[in-house]
Amino acid sequence: MRKSTILGLLLAASALGSSASAIADDEARGQLYGVWRITRTPINCQTGLPVAPPFHAIMIFHEDGTLTGYGVPPGSSPALQSPEFGLWNRERGHGNYSFTDLSNTYDAGGAFAGTTELTAQVQIGTDGDTLTHETKIDIFDGNGAFLLSHCGRATGTRFR
Repeated sequence: MRKSTILGLLLAASALGSSASAIADDEARGQLYGVWRITRTPINCQTGLPVAPPFHAIMIFHEDGTLTGYGVPPGSSPALQSPEFGLWNRERGHGNYSFTDLSNTYDAGGAFAGTTELTAQVQIGTDGDTLTHETKIDIFDGNGAFLLSHCGRATGTRFR
């Protein structure tokens, strides 16, 4: 095969790859799946006002409807909690989703202390690369007994 033919084939393949990537990016707009940089803000459930400083988290929404995430709230330590694992669903309306996730908590000695469950309603921004969500956080002790609820608000940007 001549060098010019090979070069032409390589350029065509490169252009097709770029087009496929652009098509995939367009199809992902309005979709939840992907990796997100999240800023979480604990809020008062009644007033909606912040009750603690915002903190950062990472969430990965997998195409199969599962999710993983990790964030350490103010006043806590990475040693006191597990990563988050959960499920997400598409809801009615463009860019509307919900998720529920679960993480374990531990005491200072490393013993299991309970679980934290987050339930959220998510809205993807019109740009497809931002999101917001309102969250209910339920805390359970080591025996599974409900202790208390908190609320939160979050914003996120898609990691590319």
